[in-house]
Amino acid sequence: MNSGRGMKKKETLYVPQDLIIQILLRLPVMSLLRFKCVHDISSCLEFFSLRNNTWNEIEGTQFLYINYHIEPRVGPFFNGAIHWLASNENLLMDIILAFDLTKRELLEMPFPDGFNHDFEDCDFWVFGEFLSLWAMDYDNDTFEIWVMKEYKVHSSWTKTLVFPIYETSTPYFYPICSTKSGDIVGKDGDTVLQKYNDKGQLLEYESYYECSL
Repeated sequence: MNSGRGMKKKETLYVPQDLIIQILLRLPVMSLLRFKCVHDISSCLEFFSLRNNTWNEIEGTQFLYINYHIEPRVGPFFNGAIHWLASNENLLMDIILAFDLTKRELLEMPFPDGFNHDFEDCDFWVFGEFLSLWAMDYDNDTFEIWVMKEYKVHSSWTKTLVFPIYETSTPYFYPICSTKSGDIVGKDGDTVLQKYNDKGQLLEYESYYECSL
């Protein structure tokens, strides 16, 4: 109920990160030690409209997530949404983050039970007709594929494929695409293209690096 006196609107002060760094660099060491946590940064969710050629902020949405990938990665588009691997800052928990393009809403989904991999060793892709996760298991020198057989149903996550990655003496495998027959095409992170069948057997590999003197 409005009392007629008028309410003072709270304003969120945004300070550029570069300025924050410069301020902190000028403070005495003892002053910095008094701070247990510095939080001067707020983020929001924006989308780019091709029709209007403008960026638009989604009102009422606080973007409380961190992407831990060293290099930004484009999230795969599946079932009308874009998906990323992220961490919820409030819950301090790694999650699957989806943005529904039609509803313009964010959705959190937990990782599969038993999926224990660092962000730099895994990522999303669409495998066949399903949203999937791939992961490198360096402890066992294997490559894994997890499939969500029913979208947004956590219990439908299934580890469908595990195969060794050292048959060609390469320490890494990054999937690029899958064929209609189920073969998996990827690269070793360096100069070799590889193709495996849906049972994890190596079919062929070829270097695409040409050395010129």
